[in-house]
Amino acid sequence: MQTSLSIVIPTRNEEAYLPLLLNSIAIQTVQPTEIIVADAQSHDKTRTIAKKYGCIVVEGGNHPGIGRNKGAAVAKSSLLLFLDADVTLPDKHFLEETLKEFKSKDLSAACCLAMITRGKAIDRFGIEFSNFYFVATEKFVKHGVGYCTFILRNIHEQIGGYDEKIIVGEDIDYVTRASKLGKFRFLISKKVIISMRRYEVEGRMKLFFKYMYTMVNLLFSRKIINGKISYSFNHKYPKENA
Repeated sequence: MQTSLSIVIPTRNEEAYLPLLLNSIAIQTVQPTEIIVADAQSHDKTRTIAKKYGCIVVEGGNHPGIGRNKGAAVAKSSLLLFLDADVTLPDKHFLEETLKEFKSKDLSAACCLAMITRGKAIDRFGIEFSNFYFVATEKFVKHGVGYCTFILRNIHEQIGGYDEKIIVGEDIDYVTRASKLGKFRFLISKKVIISMRRYEVEGRMKLFFKYMYTMVNLLFSRKIINGKISYSFNHKYPKENA
């Protein structure tokens, strides 16, 4: 399968997780045109690792949305894939299958469902419930997930990229605006493996209420830009136990 795909990864101090993601990309049956790491002044080995894997490294910002925009600005491909640094592609056919589904459904933007390979039973239930809810409501409510988002480059440019003023929920706002110019769906052919590190550090209930608060505000077109919800792009997350 011939494709033109640029992968953009915003990072900040991701030396523990970035190699896992890059290794999972390296074995794909369909390879991206380029991998762009938008790094927010990491003081660990993140940039060294990215260059070792042949990634293009650009300056990021103090929020993932800024990094995604800066990475997309130098991308050469007609299709963009935004990935968080702490996700992993589940097998070597991930890109092949998701790209095939994206094209067959004539999509302009899409997000991936999630899975975890470790964690508590409540975490597995929560992830599967979220997957079900996202697919069941995708025609009516746009639940963007920043950890894995495909979008046509021209759509990204037409909507002006991610709103860099939004502190929390920039991914939901992003796909909501994109869906007004083209078809948006969740991909069901493959799930991406996500990390539970934020849940462990910040707390499950706190993150749940943060998400609900964000959704209510966005439903009423109120973007969270005033700091009522805290967000940190430089958590010193511990590496998860196998």
